[in-house]
Formats: sequence, structure tokens, C-alpha cells
Amino acid sequence: MEEYVNELFARIYPHSIIFENRYISNYQYFIGKNRYEIDGIITDIKSVVFMEIKNVLIRKSNINTDKPKLYLESIDQKYGVTDKNGIKGIGQIKRIIDNYIDGRINTIQKLEFIYSILVVNDSLITAPIVYKYLNERYFAKFEHGEMLDNGLLLYREHTIYPLLIINVRELELMERTISEKGLINIMNGFFEYNKTGNESLRNYMHDKNIGIYTNSYLAKIGYDTIISMGTEIFPEIIAQIRKEKNL
Repeated sequence: MEEYVNELFARIYPHSIIFENRYISNYQYFIGKNRYEIDGIITDIKSVVFMEIKNVLIRKSNINTDKPKLYLESIDQKYGVTDKNGIKGIGQIKRIIDNYIDGRINTIQKLEFIYSILVVNDSLITAPIVYKYLNERYFAKFEHGEMLDNGLLLYREHTIYPLLIINVRELELMERTISEKGLINIMNGFFEYNKTGNESLRNYMHDKNIGIYTNSYLAKIGYDTIISMGTEIFPEIIAQIRKEKNL
């Protein structure tokens, strides 16, 4: 999947005279003897986007409405909320951002605005409730950051945007849209639309009539599964969604 996603972004962001390395895949850098890799980097005039690609699925036995905490523990382990099994997912992105600000990724120009993307193969992870949960845990990793009124994070003189979590199937159907409108423009529009954290990228694209969507039947199954478990493992988020939608 990593190679496929990299090929897709290479088509969207080909090399040009203005941006010779607009998209860089599998970027490697060293700190001492330790080698690190970033799955993808997109650079713009004032912004940089760091991307991690996770081709992992949560075991079906852990997606269980009778034992919802198993699902939550699986999310934490697979997507880097906890570092018990090594730094991965959102933990990797946080480490990349720290190394970037520290000047350890010295071939990438230092830019003020930092975006991050987690490309996944699991459609349940992009459900609004899980999306909000992972973003809360993502921002919590920036211990000395300052949350701003606009939902962004001020961290070491840089502005950190929320994490964009996107399913690879949605991404491939958005290729033309991203090429025409620009990924950062789409992300900015979505973050403004999703200030509560309870909306999906799919809803944003649909409401603004700017995208194509994956199978709505599968999306509904995923949403219903999350809602059925949500009351126990995400009670505050579920209560907020029901209040906002008058459910």
C-alpha cells in the first residue's frame, strides 16, 4: 500500500522548476547511528506536510460490541497512542515534527505551518468518533504546546494543524480533486468545517460538492459499528454528537 500511495502523490505533485521536490517519498535521515524514515513529505511556500502510511487492520475478534475496550486498546497499539510496542502512527509523526523543528531533517526547508496525514487501510479509523479520539491523543503528545481558539496548536514557534486521517480508497477517488484544488486547501477547508471534530472528510466533500466518495454502504456499516460501541468507550463524544444533531 505504501508504494501505491507514494505513486499517487507523485502523480499529483510532479517535479517542476518552482518545486523541484514538491513530493518526497521514503525520505531517510540519520540521528547519530539511528536511521529514520518518513513515508511522504509535501512542501509548499509556507507549509510542510508529513505523511505516515499504515497498512494495518484491527483483528475482527477485537471489533466486538460486547467488549468495546478491546477495540480501544487495539487503536492505541496500532496507531501509536501508546508507545508500549514501539513508536508508530501518531507517535512517529510527533517524533518527525520534533526532529524537523530541531533542524535534524536539514534538507527540508524550515517552514512555519506543519500539517500531518495518516493514510490508513481500515475504514473504521476514519469514522468521526475515532478520528476525534486520535486527534485528541495526537495533540496531547505535544506537552508544551498551546491550543489556540481556532483549533490549531502553537508549538515551539510553529503552527501545528490537526491530523488528517484518510482511507486509501477515499484518497484514490480524490486524486483529481487534490490535483485541481491542492491538498492544503482541502485540509484547511475541512478543518474549518470540522471545528467540533465530529464530522468526516466524506461529509465535508459531499456538502461542498467537491469530491467523489467511496462505497456509502460500507461507510454506513462502519459508522453503525462505531456508534454501537461508542456509548461505552467514547461517552462524552457520543453525547456531544447526539446533542448537536438533536438525536
